[in-house]
Amino acid sequence: MSDRTLVLTTGLPESENVEDVLTAGNISLASIPHFGPLVAALMTVGASHKPVNVRYRPDAPFVPSYTDCLLQDVSQLPLLQYLASIPTLVTLQLQLPVFGLETLPPLDAPHLTTLIVRGELPCIYQLLHAIRAPALEKLKITFHRNQWDKLDTLDGSLRDAAYTLALAPTSFPALRTVQVEENEPCPRWSDVSFGCAFRPLMHIPTLEDVEVQLDASPLWVSFDDLARVALVWPELRRLVLTCSRASKRAPTLDALSHVEAACRNLVELVLPKIRMQEPDAVAVQMQPYSLNPSLGHHPLRTLRLTCQTSATAATEYCVEVGRRIEHLFPNLQPEDEFMYTMDLAALSDWDAIRMGIMEAKAMRNPFMLSML
Repeated sequence: MSDRTLVLTTGLPESENVEDVLTAGNISLASIPHFGPLVAALMTVGASHKPVNVRYRPDAPFVPSYTDCLLQDVSQLPLLQYLASIPTLVTLQLQLPVFGLETLPPLDAPHLTTLIVRGELPCIYQLLHAIRAPALEKLKITFHRNQWDKLDTLDGSLRDAAYTLALAPTSFPALRTVQVEENEPCPRWSDVSFGCAFRPLMHIPTLEDVEVQLDASPLWVSFDDLARVALVWPELRRLVLTCSRASKRAPTLDALSHVEAACRNLVELVLPKIRMQEPDAVAVQMQPYSLNPSLGHHPLRTLRLTCQTSATAATEYCVEVGRRIEHLFPNLQPEDEFMYTMDLAALSDWDAIRMGIMEAKAMRNPFMLSML
């Protein structure tokens, strides 16, 4: 098998019935109807056409809507340009190689509506910087880190230059949904800074649904990160940032004020945690606030702090934090699984915050008292 073998899979991923799909394995592409242009494209880049797995419906034309392509090196990008120019191809899934330091040539994908990319995060940003996809609506990234990644620092000199790339809004005018998922076989102990690792995406102002899931690395979301999100994604409806282990660094409650003021369409917000700044006994106490809800009745209905699972601050302080959160977001919905009558000594910070949210609602709505 050639070192430059290209693995290409085409078909309809939504079909779960194997009887609806025919599979052609290690056979000559030239013997399959409609493969002439693809054979020519493979020969142009010097790639072997074995093995190639092809899935298609008997009554559908070749390359109906979906293609999965594993690129071996940068020399195969012309083949990618050929695939991206097929009018019926609306979903493209790519496994990327390491490109090196060279700037990639422009890649026009006028018909794509969904792009799924796997590879090292810097290489993914290199590709996205080269793509022009005016119809793209959804981007899904599955990434792994390389051993030189320094994603826990704001020092730009220690990071790959790809993290400083500014994705052009004119290249993705229809992009609304971005999903990012970490794929690491072993735990990584250095933090991933949200503002560092995902800064290129912050140049796309049209995003409405952003979801990041880290299973191996701690996620660090700073005050400045949330302030920047509020500035660059004003149309945001969902921001879901989850991880198995949160960084010790976290945004303060004040950061939520930026989100409340700027993201006026946000209905779901999930963060690893917020930093609990419990005042000292001799310090100035938290200032009182009005029981009237925040001006404008922010639409946020779901708030979760998924890693706020231990007790690090006094219950009374956490309850007060919950009251202030409810003041910012008066439309938050109570969580059915939360039991208010649980042992106070067993409350985590998040349990106590939720208690404060429910108490604040009850003070404005007597009907809520029945839930306490």
